[in-house]
Amino acid sequence: MGKSQFLVNLALNMLNLDYGVAYFSFDLNKTHLLSRFLACKSDVAVSKILQNKMSDAEKAQVEKDAVEISTKNLYICDTAVYRIEALEEECRRLVKEHQVAVVFIDYIQMIDNMINSGSYYNRDREIGRISRKFKKLAMELNIAVICSSQLNRSVETRGGEKKPCLSDLRDSGNIEQDADKVIFIYRPEYYNLMEDQNGNSNKYLVEIILAKNRNGGTGSFNLSRTPEFTGFKDYEYSIEEKVIEIPKDRLKDFDIF
Repeated sequence: MGKSQFLVNLALNMLNLDYGVAYFSFDLNKTHLLSRFLACKSDVAVSKILQNKMSDAEKAQVEKDAVEISTKNLYICDTAVYRIEALEEECRRLVKEHQVAVVFIDYIQMIDNMINSGSYYNRDREIGRISRKFKKLAMELNIAVICSSQLNRSVETRGGEKKPCLSDLRDSGNIEQDADKVIFIYRPEYYNLMEDQNGNSNKYLVEIILAKNRNGGTGSFNLSRTPEFTGFKDYEYSIEEKVIEIPKDRLKDFDIF
């Protein structure tokens, strides 16, 4: 659905507002993650950046954006295995030493909780413990903690539009319980739903569903992903233009301005 790219977009917005940002990625290494940031900033495809197949103009734009990003208060950690306790301590250090205000976790199911529970292993309980720790960390440090999560496979087998709901959050109901906000990303074209009920094109359409909002209302709004999937923009409904030909003998019936 593009959850990592969505988080990168949010992180860039936070950086542009001069907030300190820490980004913990357990799915992408630092090179690939920085390429995502550059692609989002420059609107140049990630594949072009990684393979160095950019035009001169694209390369100049990426280099310019790289310099700008380097001046921001951004800290990236791409360690493959990270205990939740060590992650907590790193967040405390970044908040204290670098005034980090927003922490991104991509994604919660890949965090190693390292619970020594003998032969009995309960994934639901493990994710619940991680979720509660992030909730407490956000309150303790007065920061925003934004985590991405996988969904259950049941959403893939569901009929109709396959829109996600709160019960689709994978592994634990504690994620829904602890979170102040739960946001889903839904792309109908991913499921080959290329038109809506009114016949409008779903190409590049991304629906952002605010399924839970502890301090406000819920609802949804539309964004548009860029063709190269570098980022998200305001959605503009396309209007098909049609040319109407008027016979010359009827032009007298129309006022021409």
